[in-house]
Amino acid sequence: MSMIRTAIGFIVSPPLGAIAALFYLQGPESLQLPFVPLAIFWSWFSAFVVGFPLYFVLRSFGLISLGYSLIGGFFSAALPWFLLSLSRSGYSQISPVVVTQNGRYTPEGLWLTAEYVAAMGFCGALSGAVFWYIAGRFLIGRSN
Repeated sequence: MSMIRTAIGFIVSPPLGAIAALFYLQGPESLQLPFVPLAIFWSWFSAFVVGFPLYFVLRSFGLISLGYSLIGGFFSAALPWFLLSLSRSGYSQISPVVVTQNGRYTPEGLWLTAEYVAAMGFCGALSGAVFWYIAGRFLIGRSN
Protein backbone atom coordinates (compact mmCIF):
# COMPACT_ATOMS: atom_id res chain seq x y z
CA MET A 1 0.00 0.00 0.00
CA SER A 2 2.84 2.40 0.75
CA MET A 3 4.33 1.95 -2.75
CA ILE A 4 0.95 2.77 -4.30
CA ARG A 5 0.72 5.93 -2.19
CA THR A 6 4.29 6.82 -3.15
CA ALA A 7 3.51 6.39 -6.86
CA ILE A 8 0.35 8.48 -6.52
CA GLY A 9 2.36 11.12 -4.66
CA PHE A 10 4.93 11.29 -7.45
CA ILE A 11 2.18 11.56 -10.08
CA VAL A 12 -0.01 14.16 -8.36
CA SER A 13 2.34 16.46 -6.46
CA PRO A 14 4.80 17.75 -9.14
CA PRO A 15 2.13 19.25 -11.44
CA LEU A 16 0.62 21.20 -8.54
CA GLY A 17 3.93 22.94 -7.90
CA ALA A 18 4.41 23.57 -11.62
CA ILE A 19 0.99 25.19 -11.97
CA ALA A 20 1.68 27.32 -8.87
CA ALA A 21 4.98 28.42 -10.46
CA LEU A 22 3.22 29.34 -13.71
CA PHE A 23 0.68 31.37 -11.78
CA TYR A 24 3.39 33.14 -9.76
CA LEU A 25 5.72 33.93 -12.65
CA GLN A 26 3.23 34.80 -15.39
CA GLY A 27 -0.11 35.45 -13.70
CA PRO A 28 -3.49 33.87 -14.38
CA GLU A 29 -3.22 34.41 -18.15
CA SER A 30 -0.48 31.75 -18.26
CA LEU A 31 -2.92 29.02 -17.23
CA GLN A 32 -3.79 28.35 -20.85
CA LEU A 33 -3.51 25.23 -22.95
CA PRO A 34 0.02 25.46 -24.36
CA PHE A 35 1.73 26.34 -21.06
CA VAL A 36 0.08 23.96 -18.61
CA PRO A 37 0.95 20.66 -20.40
CA LEU A 38 4.55 21.81 -20.82
CA ALA A 39 4.77 22.72 -17.13
CA ILE A 40 3.29 19.37 -16.12
CA PHE A 41 5.69 17.46 -18.39
CA TRP A 42 8.67 19.44 -17.05
CA SER A 43 7.59 18.80 -13.46
CA TRP A 44 7.33 15.05 -14.04
CA PHE A 45 10.70 15.06 -15.81
CA SER A 46 12.31 16.91 -12.90
CA ALA A 47 10.66 14.56 -10.39
CA PHE A 48 11.93 11.56 -12.34
CA VAL A 49 15.50 12.81 -12.78
CA VAL A 50 16.03 14.43 -9.37
CA GLY A 51 13.12 13.48 -7.12
CA PHE A 52 13.10 9.68 -7.49
CA PRO A 53 16.80 9.19 -6.74
CA LEU A 54 16.63 11.67 -3.86
CA TYR A 55 13.58 9.90 -2.42
CA PHE A 56 15.22 6.48 -2.52
CA VAL A 57 18.45 7.78 -0.97
CA LEU A 58 16.52 9.46 1.85
CA ARG A 59 14.37 6.37 2.32
CA SER A 60 17.42 4.11 2.52
CA PHE A 61 18.78 6.27 5.36
CA GLY A 62 15.37 6.38 7.08
CA LEU A 63 15.09 10.13 6.59
CA ILE A 64 11.44 10.29 5.62
CA SER A 65 9.84 13.36 7.21
CA LEU A 66 7.92 16.48 6.30
CA GLY A 67 11.09 18.58 6.48
CA TYR A 68 12.97 16.33 4.10
CA SER A 69 9.98 16.28 1.75
CA LEU A 70 9.99 20.08 1.69
CA ILE A 71 13.75 20.25 1.14
CA GLY A 72 13.62 17.50 -1.50
CA GLY A 73 10.80 19.27 -3.34
CA PHE A 74 12.70 22.57 -3.21
CA PHE A 75 15.87 20.92 -4.49
CA SER A 76 14.08 18.92 -7.22
CA ALA A 77 12.44 22.04 -8.64
CA ALA A 78 15.22 24.59 -8.14
CA LEU A 79 18.17 22.51 -9.40
CA PRO A 80 17.08 22.30 -13.07
CA TRP A 81 16.33 26.04 -13.15
CA PHE A 82 19.70 26.80 -11.57
CA LEU A 83 21.47 24.62 -14.13
CA LEU A 84 19.57 26.29 -16.96
CA SER A 85 20.63 29.69 -15.65
CA LEU A 86 24.30 28.73 -16.02
CA SER A 87 23.97 28.70 -19.81
CA ARG A 88 23.92 32.36 -20.72
CA SER A 89 24.01 34.00 -24.08
CA GLY A 90 25.60 37.22 -25.22
CA TYR A 91 22.43 39.21 -24.63
CA SER A 92 19.14 38.23 -23.02
CA GLN A 93 16.23 40.23 -21.73
CA ILE A 94 13.08 39.37 -19.78
CA SER A 95 10.53 42.17 -20.13
CA PRO A 96 12.31 45.38 -19.10
CA VAL A 97 15.22 43.61 -17.33
CA VAL A 98 18.44 42.94 -19.23
CA VAL A 99 19.60 39.64 -17.76
CA THR A 100 22.89 39.19 -19.61
CA GLN A 101 24.91 41.58 -21.69
CA ASN A 102 28.19 40.74 -23.43
CA GLY A 103 27.99 37.23 -21.96
CA ARG A 104 27.88 38.47 -18.35
CA TYR A 105 25.04 38.82 -15.90
CA THR A 106 23.89 42.30 -15.03
CA PRO A 107 23.12 43.00 -11.34
CA GLU A 108 19.41 43.11 -12.15
CA GLY A 109 19.76 39.89 -14.13
CA LEU A 110 21.41 38.10 -11.20
CA TRP A 111 18.63 39.25 -8.91
CA LEU A 112 15.92 38.14 -11.36
CA THR A 113 17.62 34.77 -11.87
CA ALA A 114 17.87 34.23 -8.11
CA GLU A 115 14.21 35.20 -7.74
CA TYR A 116 13.13 32.72 -10.42
CA VAL A 117 15.25 29.89 -8.99
CA ALA A 118 13.88 30.59 -5.49
CA ALA A 119 10.31 30.76 -6.82
CA MET A 120 10.74 27.40 -8.53
CA GLY A 121 12.19 26.00 -5.32
CA PHE A 122 9.32 27.23 -3.18
CA CYS A 123 6.78 25.81 -5.62
CA GLY A 124 8.74 22.56 -5.45
CA ALA A 125 8.49 22.71 -1.66
CA LEU A 126 4.72 23.01 -2.11
CA SER A 127 4.89 19.83 -4.17
CA GLY A 128 6.96 18.22 -1.41
CA ALA A 129 4.26 19.10 1.13
CA VAL A 130 1.58 17.57 -1.10
CA PHE A 131 3.76 14.47 -1.56
CA TRP A 132 4.17 14.21 2.21
CA TYR A 133 0.41 14.47 2.72
CA ILE A 134 -0.27 11.75 0.14
CA ALA A 135 2.55 9.28 0.84
CA GLY A 136 5.20 10.35 3.30
CA ARG A 137 3.27 10.42 6.55
CA PHE A 138 2.31 6.79 6.03
CA LEU A 139 5.94 5.71 5.63
CA ILE A 140 7.08 6.68 9.12
CA GLY A 141 7.90 3.70 11.28
CA ARG A 142 7.99 1.24 8.39
CA SER A 143 11.07 -0.84 7.83
CA ASN A 144 13.08 -0.26 4.65
